[in-house]
Amino acid sequence: MFYLDNGFWNYTKDENDEIVGVLYGHFAPFTGPNGHGRLIKKLQSIGAKKFVIGMPESGEKLDKERYMFNTYQRKEIIEKALKEMGVDFRIVLCRPTSPEKTFKNLGNSVSKMYGQNTRPVFIFGPDREEDFGKFLTPFESEDETKFEYIIEKSRGKDEVSGTLVRELIRNNDAEAVEVLTGYSKEIVDFLLQTWSTNVKILERGSVDGNAMSGKHSIEHLYNDNKTQMSTSDFIKLLKFIKSKGGFITTDDFDISEKIDGSSSFIGYDDFGFYFSKFGISIKMRKEEDVGWKFRDFFKSLINSKVADILKYWRQKENCADIKVQLENVLPEASRDGESVQAVLIKYDKSKIGKGLCVTIQALADGIPIENEELKKDVITCLQGEGFNAVTSTKLNPEPIDLNNIIEEAESFIENPKTIRANGTVIKELQKETQEEILANFTEGNFGKDFEGLVFISKNGEFCFKTTSSKFKDLMNAHNRRTK
Repeated sequence: MFYLDNGFWNYTKDENDEIVGVLYGHFAPFTGPNGHGRLIKKLQSIGAKKFVIGMPESGEKLDKERYMFNTYQRKEIIEKALKEMGVDFRIVLCRPTSPEKTFKNLGNSVSKMYGQNTRPVFIFGPDREEDFGKFLTPFESEDETKFEYIIEKSRGKDEVSGTLVRELIRNNDAEAVEVLTGYSKEIVDFLLQTWSTNVKILERGSVDGNAMSGKHSIEHLYNDNKTQMSTSDFIKLLKFIKSKGGFITTDDFDISEKIDGSSSFIGYDDFGFYFSKFGISIKMRKEEDVGWKFRDFFKSLINSKVADILKYWRQKENCADIKVQLENVLPEASRDGESVQAVLIKYDKSKIGKGLCVTIQALADGIPIENEELKKDVITCLQGEGFNAVTSTKLNPEPIDLNNIIEEAESFIENPKTIRANGTVIKELQKETQEEILANFTEGNFGKDFEGLVFISKNGEFCFKTTSSKFKDLMNAHNRRTK
């Protein structure tokens, strides 16, 4: 039973309260009815009918060994599995902290999800008892102030383990995965298809496993002092463009403007608290003290009607947490009367209004959702409060002719084995390609200057960005001033 004492929630065991089973782990992945599902069945045997599944939101990067699925893919696998098992459950993504705080927060979340007259009981394997047991108490022990736990010692007759399931998925052995895990064919197909997609992403380079959108990192087409697209990927890109007649067009690529500002999230967390958080680039000019303008902006969001909108959609989507990602928020920061400048690039004040909010996506329980009505509600509200709120910074340029570049690279396109020995030459071609692309853009959506451009091929194979010469000049000047 949970109760308030001097404004703080406390817990004491009451044997008449409803038992709620609690599982905690990375579940990389959830191994089905025959695997992790046995933990559910063990908890059901002591009377649990409702469950809370805790997963650390710790940002592990995708790899080909343990973390074959990112956090949100693993969450989706659990959802599919438990729905198929007919289980009443909630999933909580836990912020990185000590095990003691994690278990306390996870146990307290039971009362928020299933009511005060509940009795959380954790479960884990014998290998975790020494690490986790000291923060809990054994089931039906005399200690009435700690959350309880039970142990599942058996892995089942087939010794189902995450290691074995991952190996079968890597081998694309659908039948073996189905037999070992007890999953339906639909879930097995989902596992194999998701892994197939992740393999393609891994082969293309660095992946942020905890990215909210699930996208891989965006590489520079050319960057003279930082990482950039590999020479082999660049030649593959040119080969693709050659197959499209030698032009970059909006038929084959989504092209958008990269805004020079800050990223943010607003919403309700899984404990029902409204929040807003944002990041400011470390390259922001300290002498201009732009940070306070961002803080004032976010204070206005806390007091805005957006909170009511997200509260409504949290209930309608029937989710524990809901948030909206606003990419590159630019609050009003006038420098010369006609322009707005948050970091380095100046934008036309007439096109910014009180501030620019690019609403990228909505997420329910950490999973991106296609809910245009929700995004429209948020945009309408922000516009009503004087912000220039949009869902996209897409551009619609004329076709960009790269046939001259392709002609120079023809020998590498036809014979990829020559790429490694000609790295310097190809990097120079990357520089020429970036200059050729940028020459087609004389202004951005919000002024004559812009930070850069992002290109995403519609077949999902290519994603890269280019940085404008204006932004590079401003950045170099900034670096010289702050040395």
